[in-house]
Order: sequence, then C-alpha cells, then structure tokens
Amino acid sequence: MGELQDFDLESLSKEITKEDTPITPSVTLAEEAELIEKRKNSFYKAGIVGCILFVIISVVLMVFYKYNESFFESGNRYRYRQFYDKGLDIPDMQNYPKINVKADFTDKNNSQFILPLKNIPDKSKINVQNEFIQNKLVITLSDAEQYLPDDIKVISDTRVMNAVGIYRQNTNAVVEIYCNGVYDWELDISEKNIILNFKKFDNINNDAIVVYVPFEEKHIFDVSEFKQRLYMYAEEQNVRLFLTYEQKEFYEPKQVIAFANEIKAKAVLGLDIIWSDTASDCELETVYNSEYFIQDYGSAELAADYTKAIAAQLVVSFNGFKNAEENDSLIYDATIPAANARITFPESINMKEQNMRKFSERFAHTIEKMISQIMLR
Repeated sequence: MGELQDFDLESLSKEITKEDTPITPSVTLAEEAELIEKRKNSFYKAGIVGCILFVIISVVLMVFYKYNESFFESGNRYRYRQFYDKGLDIPDMQNYPKINVKADFTDKNNSQFILPLKNIPDKSKINVQNEFIQNKLVITLSDAEQYLPDDIKVISDTRVMNAVGIYRQNTNAVVEIYCNGVYDWELDISEKNIILNFKKFDNINNDAIVVYVPFEEKHIFDVSEFKQRLYMYAEEQNVRLFLTYEQKEFYEPKQVIAFANEIKAKAVLGLDIIWSDTASDCELETVYNSEYFIQDYGSAELAADYTKAIAAQLVVSFNGFKNAEENDSLIYDATIPAANARITFPESINMKEQNMRKFSERFAHTIEKMISQIMLR
C-alpha cells in the first residue's frame, strides 16, 4: 500500500486564492441583461396569449348565453324543472333564440303604444298576453316576423311604460311592454299599425277577485273551457277576475298578494295542493288572517264561506282553520280579505287527465260560488 500524504491546508488555501488565478463569473452583466430581457418577452407573450384566450372564451360564452337566454332566467329554470318532473314537453318556442330588433322610440303623452308594421297579420294571429303579476304585456304576432321592419319607429308613453323590448323569435314577432303600474288596455288595429290604448286601472269602480294556485300546479287548472266560463260569469257579476294560472311566467305567493293589495282586490282565494304518502283520505285545511280585520266581511268570514264552497264540490275531511304565519305570505301579507285552502291528496290517488279535468271543473264551480258570495256581502 502507498503511504498517505500530509496536506498543508493553509498553503493549499493560499494556492487557490493567488492573484494570478482570479475567479471568473459564470454570467457576464451583458448576458444577465439579455436573460432578463428574454424573461420579460416571455412574460409579455404569455400575457398577450392569455388575453386573446380570455376574449375568445368570453365571446363563446356570450353567444352560448344568447342562444340559451330563456333557460338561464330564474323563472324559466324553475319552469323547466317542473316540466321535467311532470314528464311534460318543454314548449317549443322556448328553444328558439330572441333576436332583438333596433327601434327608434318617440315619447308622446297619449297613453298609447303604436307599432308600425309592413303588413298587418290576420287578427287570429295577434295575441296579447297579460302578465298582470309582472305589470307586463306580451304581444305575439304568429308567423309574422317578416312584417317587422329592421329599423322600426315606435310611439310610446314613458308615463305608462318602464321599458319595451321588440324581438324576433323563430317565425314570430314579439313585443314585451313593462308598465309603471296596473293598467287596463284595448287593442286597436289600423291599416299599418297595431295600437294599444292604456287606461290606469280603476280600483274604486272595479270589484276585483284574485285566484291563486301554485305555478307548478297551474297546468291542472289551465283548461280553456272552464276559464272562459269563469270569465263570463264574473263579467255577469261585474267582477274583474284575475286567474294566476293564466300566467306564462313564474310567480310566487308574495308577488300575487302584492298585486292584489295594489289593486285593492275585493278578495283573494288561494289553493295549495299537497301530496302525502301517509294520508288515507283527501284533507282540507283553510288558512286565514285573524290579525287583519274588516268590518262585516274579513278574512275569517271569507275562509268560512270558502271552506263550505269547497266541501260542496269535493269529498274532503276538514282539519280546521289555521291562522296565517309569516311563511304563509299569500294570507299573512294581505291587507284585503284573503283565504287559502290546502288540500292534501293521498299519493295513491290516480290523477290522470280525466281526473284532473274533473277536479279543475269542480274548482271552477267553487270560484263561481265564491264570486256570488263575495258580491252579496
């Protein structure tokens, strides 16, 4: 074996740090500056690419939203869920995009909305839907989108209207008018114009009755034959009847009672349907408001008459009256006579189309009876 050598660490250190062997830096200042510049350029490029991607994604999302706008509205989202739950088809028109039409508005204090068209469609293709809970009118001209000018000049009245939207949807021309309050209206058709004449709702000389059913159950009662009969009977009794199940747009009890309070309705009649897997018979409970008293005919008297009218049409087991609580907003928030019937059905009951139609007819008879009772008071 070789012999181990002794190392003089001090002399070795001096040898390394001698002046004639300087330590040369691995990167010069010029090279360092060049590296920094390259990193800056890379950062700028990444930023530009990110901005371009953001713009592209935003445009794609905007287009996607526009073509599916109605689905993303909260009311329609709820409505779609109800259609799916009940195995019903979603209305075809909801699947079509709304293509806005540019309009030039002239404001005149004449309580009118005047829509000029290239041609007037047949009267049977003109429909005005009164979304009274939203203070909104929807004019639909079926298969008439070609009659709508691209640069339309409209006459409106800002004292009456908050906003107006005009658009094409599939083959239809549609106008949405949002009013400042509750208005009556009349449709007038001239040679080239569709005209709506507005008049503020007269709650003094109009006896109004509002009928509420939950939005998700309205399909049970939305039978044209029975609705028309109710409207005719109400007209004979000089009553303005507002049926919530005529509404196309989603509504909640708070909105309905706010509308009824605003027009000072003569009464509000509500109906809730509850399905139970424990109930053996149809049960009825009537909700009223004992806190709000009206001389001669308040919520309690209305609830008693309403209960009798329902019991005359349906075989039910009566569970008594219940004073409204805060979550019973249809009755609790009422400043007018209001009553809500809660009918519990056993889930075993077969509510086929025939049975639903019969139930709808009997409910219409109940409302007829109540109109008579209310107007006698």
